[in-house]
Amino acid sequence: MAKGTKREILPRTVKWEVAARQPDLQKLLIKTSDGLREYEHWALEAEAENYKRFEEWQTLLGLLWDIKVTFGAQTKKELLGVLMSLIIGNEEAARLGKGRGELDRLLRKFNRETRPKSFLTDFDLYSRYAPMREEDGRETKARATIPANWVLESCFRKISAAYQSFFKALEGGDPDTRTINPSEEWDFVAIQGALTQSSLKGKTFVLAPRIFPGMFEFPIPQAFQARMLAHAKRLAKFVISRRPLDLRKPGRFWISVTYEIEKPETQPFNPEEAVYVALGASSIGIVSPRGEEVIKLWRSDKHWKPLIDDIGHSLTRKATQKEPFPVQKGSNKWRKLQEKRNKMFDIMARQQTLDRREVVAIDLIEHRVEEQIFGHGLQFVVIEYDIRSKEDKLADSAKPERGGSLGLNWMAQNTGTIGYLVQWLEGKVAECGGTVRRHRLRPEAIPKGLSLGHENKIRMARALRDDFLKTYSRGAAA
Repeated sequence: MAKGTKREILPRTVKWEVAARQPDLQKLLIKTSDGLREYEHWALEAEAENYKRFEEWQTLLGLLWDIKVTFGAQTKKELLGVLMSLIIGNEEAARLGKGRGELDRLLRKFNRETRPKSFLTDFDLYSRYAPMREEDGRETKARATIPANWVLESCFRKISAAYQSFFKALEGGDPDTRTINPSEEWDFVAIQGALTQSSLKGKTFVLAPRIFPGMFEFPIPQAFQARMLAHAKRLAKFVISRRPLDLRKPGRFWISVTYEIEKPETQPFNPEEAVYVALGASSIGIVSPRGEEVIKLWRSDKHWKPLIDDIGHSLTRKATQKEPFPVQKGSNKWRKLQEKRNKMFDIMARQQTLDRREVVAIDLIEHRVEEQIFGHGLQFVVIEYDIRSKEDKLADSAKPERGGSLGLNWMAQNTGTIGYLVQWLEGKVAECGGTVRRHRLRPEAIPKGLSLGHENKIRMARALRDDFLKTYSRGAAA
């Protein structure tokens, strides 16, 4: 690397559970969450008031333009003169009759100089919060002890970003856009904040030691998390969350820490030594210098999806002679079935995520364990597939015009499980100096007479390798 060249960094995150044997810490977390919820509600009220002023200004501007377009010249001048004198002062309003185009100029000036902000930024909210924090301190309110950076990260940035998205949706003409809803009084508000290197003290992660001495301390698991944090060049951010959010239900607290590591120099790409991967919903085929292999993927959806569908049918079932009492929407039974269904979706997604990560870490990326080398390599070429769906539409196998039922693979493609594996591979291989390239097979390169299931994966991987080598050599020659 050339002298003076700044190395790229890679953001990474580790997460672990807050020990249940720290009940005092968990009580403090709930108390902090309550204080953040109060600041969140205050920030939402400030954004709502600002939005109201913005709407009033828009209404007034529209009225001025309507007067300009609708009424005659003399009436227009009189009405605009009255309104402008109220808005921008008599001195400016007196110039209405001077010169051609003066009305347009003043209206543009009114638009430019009196236009309020459509939303308050995080620092706008922070500047308004500073005097309130001093007042809270004088009144010895508990929320005044929350570090200001935590309030900024946990409340103001979240709310400002939500309102910014809200206005972008409005400008885009989305009729269903809504403003952000405040957290319920029984929901845990995630605690977020910036970090410094001093937050890591040996085997313990310490937050706000001056404000809360000896209280916000989190022992780091001495396995994966401690090993990863040891390579951190900079600690960036922490988030303390709870699952479930509802404090009325039993749950567990988690802390995640975002840190940065230096990105290693990328190794030169050699197509002859690359690992070629044919993707699939149930398995992937690999062709590499280490050999050929088919890796079956854990299809947790085959277990959970039929159970989820059964609950869905129960929720939408209508009265019949055999079952005259269907589940009423909003009833206790309906809510319990919805919770059960959502929990199944959550478990299914987490199981699929865990499996894809294990495949990347154990089966694909080259690594060494006790002098033995496992995996296939660090340079990958993967097949780029088209999702089987109409343009700008999600696949829906329930509709006959969409091709009828295509089984679970249809859902696996459109819920992103295949793409997630590639995305995770790209992120993890970058830590080792490797790369991932995507290649779309030409129609003539696809093998003929492919069978269904796992048997075709090696043939597809071989075809990927042959087609990529031809394309690569042709590009190098050019």
